[in-house]
Amino acid sequence: MSVTLHLNQHLRYFMERKSLTASELGRRAKVSKQTLSNWLAGKTPRDLHQLKRVADVLGVTVDQLLYDARGSTKNTDIQSLIEEGQPIRGLFEVEIKMVKKA
Repeated sequence: MSVTLHLNQHLRYFMERKSLTASELGRRAKVSKQTLSNWLAGKTPRDLHQLKRVADVLGVTVDQLLYDARGSTKNTDIQSLIEEGQPIRGLFEVEIKMVKKA
């Protein structure tokens, strides 16, 4: 299955979950309704920045939007994969926080 097929399915899923129409999502993400319509029709996104803005409005990562709409344990249980010595591949968002030493 190609990324495009996943994108249109996952985009619909997350839009329904947030109760957003294509028009509302486009307005919030500053992406044209035509672009969203193309993605929903199965066309490949050409602008990663637009895809990122859509994912942000939907409250998901680009990785989830493209590959895993359900948020399955393969994405959420990374610690157990590390402990098992499993290789971890994919596109990830990392948040780095500075903490004070005790």
